[in-house]
Amino acid sequence: MTARPDIESLVSFLEYAPDPAIVADDQDRIVVVNHSAESLFGYRRLEMVGRPLHELVPNLPPQGVQTPNVVVGEDTTVVAHHRDGHAMRLSVSFRSVPLEHQLLTAAYFRPSLPSPEPLAPAPNGLDRLPVAACRFDTAARLIYANVAAHGVLGASPQRLLAKLPSEFGLAAQAGQSWLEAVQDALTTAVPRRFGLCLELGGGTRWFAGTAVPEMGDDGAVRSVLVVTQDVTALHRTRAEFETAEIRFQRLTEGSHDLISQHAPDGIFIFASRAATNLLQRTPESLIGLSLSEFVHDEDRPKVAAAVAAAAQDHAEPLITFRLRRQDGSLIWCELTAQGTHAGASAAVTCITRDITERIRTEEILRAASRMEATATLAAGVAHDFNNLMTSILGNAELLLTDPEFPDTASRLNSIADSAKRGGALAQQLLAYARGGKYQSQSVSVNEVARQALHLQRHAMPPRIQLEADLDVNHPAIAADPVQIGQIITNLCINATEAIPGVGRLTVRTRQLTLTTADVANKPGLAAGPSVLIQVADSGTGIDPTVLPRVFEPFFSTKFQGRGLGLAAAYGIVKNHRGYIGVESVMGRGTTFSIFFPAIESLPERPTAAPEAFPTGHETLLLVDDDEAVIEVTKAILERLHYQVLVARHGIEAVEIARTHAGTIDLAILDLGMPLAGGAESFPFLKAARPDMRVMISSGYEMNDVVQGLLSAGADAFLQKPYRVSALARGIRQVLERRVSGTRVAD
Repeated sequence: MTARPDIESLVSFLEYAPDPAIVADDQDRIVVVNHSAESLFGYRRLEMVGRPLHELVPNLPPQGVQTPNVVVGEDTTVVAHHRDGHAMRLSVSFRSVPLEHQLLTAAYFRPSLPSPEPLAPAPNGLDRLPVAACRFDTAARLIYANVAAHGVLGASPQRLLAKLPSEFGLAAQAGQSWLEAVQDALTTAVPRRFGLCLELGGGTRWFAGTAVPEMGDDGAVRSVLVVTQDVTALHRTRAEFETAEIRFQRLTEGSHDLISQHAPDGIFIFASRAATNLLQRTPESLIGLSLSEFVHDEDRPKVAAAVAAAAQDHAEPLITFRLRRQDGSLIWCELTAQGTHAGASAAVTCITRDITERIRTEEILRAASRMEATATLAAGVAHDFNNLMTSILGNAELLLTDPEFPDTASRLNSIADSAKRGGALAQQLLAYARGGKYQSQSVSVNEVARQALHLQRHAMPPRIQLEADLDVNHPAIAADPVQIGQIITNLCINATEAIPGVGRLTVRTRQLTLTTADVANKPGLAAGPSVLIQVADSGTGIDPTVLPRVFEPFFSTKFQGRGLGLAAAYGIVKNHRGYIGVESVMGRGTTFSIFFPAIESLPERPTAAPEAFPTGHETLLLVDDDEAVIEVTKAILERLHYQVLVARHGIEAVEIARTHAGTIDLAILDLGMPLAGGAESFPFLKAARPDMRVMISSGYEMNDVVQGLLSAGADAFLQKPYRVSALARGIRQVLERRVSGTRVAD
């Protein structure tokens, strides 16, 4: 069974048909017009499509019953009218064209010219040409024109016979160009090309003509055949191309950005004028060179990857890199790359922008922001420490003025709690600094949450209900318990401030397993067993426009002195390979969700009864420059039955180590001291007493200096402020060699 054509195939077929053809549907409406019919009738296709065929050819007979692919009857002679009004005698035949849902009729037209004055004989082939063909005698006068010529001349051949082209009624310039081409072909016996621009009924149209001399038997020119073809579409395409080229030139030459085109390997194919300023090279000198030659060594891989990805139609996001100029100077640039294809070859178009000034401006703004952040930080620290000092001083003075105060134990506990909160604030500042990392240990998330909530209950207003929803499976993570507790504390503080009246604050823990899909939008978090910590409040919520900035350092919608907590929490989570996110609904509350990689769950530790501090009789060297620290630590150590030697800086400590007559079992060494600190004096202490154990003690975190001392032979690190229990246990662990090169846990 033969497949029926579709309308697109029919249009393509008829466009190359030798005869003018018009296709109408079963309602006599014209649906297809080929190029030859357009020239024959003088109308543009858009003007004919949709019109009744009988309106164009009034005396056209009915087609009758159609059968596929069969000519219906003999050719019929009809009279049609050109757009300019002159009559044309045409021979028409019909052919039915079945489509999927309808039956169309194709009408093929051929000239049927009366010849009261016979024209010069012409091959039948000229009458069937879809392009205009005219023959001129040796005087350059018309002696023949085919049917298609009517679309160019706008009159019947009879009225134009024996006339010069300049007498055809065309525009003066067009007629003169045509005449000169014919005369030149007659004179030189060489084909001559020319162009015409005519205003026809359908608008301005362009024609390309060729005047071809026809030779007689005697070798002389006996006539000239002129063939003209409608090239309007080609002319418009060329004009559009030239317009686009001019627009592209103006775009590239007027841009301060470097617009360039590259092969997939980065070789320059084109560069705009901006290369002169950006690279200090002429655009022409870049052709054939690689973009990588001008990129800083450290940035070459990402620039090459961006260009290669664009060549594969994988557009890379905006990348920032350093570009090396002709004089050796470096500038910061942004680059976008987009793949383009021309046939089988691929190319990459790049736009490179100089952002050096912007980078410098951002640095200035960051410096100004750091100055502002210093004021914010100072105000926040002063606020919190003033509250702590108020509690400590108030309770201490009560006990001093009345030694028999009935609630002495409670007051002392309050002083101890305030001191612990002060230590926690110092930990918060150090965590924000992000200069070093604590050593991780197995941490029960439930236990850390309980401790944080215990401290929060004393500070939380009674109007807020504090709830703990802890997983019964006792989830555990590898982390620093102080920092994880700090996260919960910071989030609870923020939640408290977000609840203006009566409300609820819930701390939740869960053990779960995350899939690849679950972590797709959680950068830095791996799929697998995980632990979730949530802090949810029923407060006012966070404005959606503010939400993306809540983890920025010192960003705050509150009063001066806030904004450290969430940034510190964000830094801690990132250092522990976790993820922190936030969801908020205005008027309903906010939920912070923190995910950490899980480890094997820890059994819940029963609450142990207070036990006596471990004691000893060894000799200890206490090295510190703070008199208050020396006084209280010496008293604690003597209460634990140790013999205590005191040094107030590193030089004095080394002198004691060298001259003391007895054994020194352990040195408790501070880092920051005048004359010589702990780091400077440590190697001399070990040289003087190789067998002496050393425990580093500092208010700074476990940074690179501490790690370096531990690697060099120090036995442990005890961070200030420390409790008596931590100090007592740490000393015994070091002396009994139960720890080595690690941090003493409280």
